[in-house]
Amino acid sequence: MRRAFTIIEIFVSVMIISVVILGITKLAQQNISMAHYIGVRANSELQNSLFVGITADMDLKNKQIDAYTILRNRIKLKDGKARDILKHIERNITVSEPLDIDEAELPVDVNIRAVMVKGDYSARYYRVSLEGKSRINKR
Repeated sequence: MRRAFTIIEIFVSVMIISVVILGITKLAQQNISMAHYIGVRANSELQNSLFVGITADMDLKNKQIDAYTILRNRIKLKDGKARDILKHIERNITVSEPLDIDEAELPVDVNIRAVMVKGDYSARYYRVSLEGKSRINKR
């Protein structure tokens, strides 16, 4: 009688190897999905940051606006392709009323507004502007 592997032992080893390979494949797929999500999210955050240039004189209450409208007074674009790209980046923008803060500890009068950018990946930014007169606490 010769010593060799039985068919059952070979079958069990193939099953164990299959389970290990299946686990590795699942982890690889999750890593690919996460990398894709991070890339898309980063691109969306970059596009959202174009809308930080909103000025206080803009009356924006739940208004759809494109990036070119925000940036046209700040940058001069001669390239029509760049202008078209900016016009296609649209977000729903809401600028809040000035937020209430405890001004007792602040040395100057400040105005804080929340800028909500709503799109595929929403974001919230805060604009802080100093008021005309400064208020210094003397103790």
